[in-house]
Amino acid sequence: MVFGQGDRFLTLFAGLCALAPMLPLACPEAQFQPIWVEDVAAVMAECLARPESAGQTYELCGPKVYALMDLVDYAGKAAGSPGNIMPLGDVPSYLQAWMLEIVGGR
Repeated sequence: MVFGQGDRFLTLFAGLCALAPMLPLACPEAQFQPIWVEDVAAVMAECLARPESAGQTYELCGPKVYALMDLVDYAGKAAGSPGNIMPLGDVPSYLQAWMLEIVGGR
């Protein structure tokens, strides 16, 4: 996951946390290793400057692995919300992900 100011991932969850006193969260233990957008841009610029980078694949990720629940809690607290999160099981997780895909795709 690439994150930065106004991204569509953390910003979405921050907004949801601000709206709801309790946020039901699908797949709360899903693992992410987020990377800052400016770090990705720096690597891309470096690759453009090095001819040996042509045709190469670079897997970029941040230095730490986070559970989705931790990222959403952080986003909620950064938005001034208490970050009350209700972890969901498999079936409710699927239904919530389907709804967020529809809402978040706008």
